Amino acid sequence: MISKIAAAVLLTLAGAAAHAETGWITIQGFYDANTGRDMRDYKVFGRFEGTDANADGVLKANEISYFRIGAVQYAAPTPDYPSRCNDSYHYCSLALDYQIGSGTADFKVSETWTDPEHIHYSRYSFETGGRYLVDYGSDDFYRTYLVWKDYTTMTITAVPEPSTVGMLLLGLAGTAVFARRRRG
Repeated sequence: MISKIAAAVLLTLAGAAAHAETGWITIQGFYDANTGRDMRDYKVFGRFEGTDANADGVLKANEISYFRIGAVQYAAPTPDYPSRCNDSYHYCSLALDYQIGSGTADFKVSETWTDPEHIHYSRYSFETGGRYLVDYGSDDFYRTYLVWKDYTTMTITAVPEPSTVGMLLLGLAGTAVFARRRRG
């Protein structure tokens, strides 16, 4: 009977290990290169979704289905932009290395859009350990340029997927049924 309980627990854990991963990103503390000020309380928020397809415990860019930093979504098409990052005037890149459960990640994202005449453009980029750049228009019409410093902190809070929670509850229920049968 104990072997059945152990098998139920192992199946539950194995199912949870190869699941989709969702994480909330909080990055705090930058140096504002435009004003020359430390902004230790300034926060940038983000979110990502992905699936550890090869079950190696690491999410890479090709396993990400959604990635957002600030107001910019860098991966996956949206209803407004069904061909996002595939247009001839819209370029995107995403590099990511997230050790699942580590609470931190290394990533570099960028997106550039321009009109056919290259008069107006927008440029967004973020790099851990580097910079956060938002640039609209020509002649630096609007520009945010924040630099990562030694006081900059990043935390990633993993959010379990509903299916993972469901599998865990199902496994625990099965374990309870086996334990009850054993007692009765």
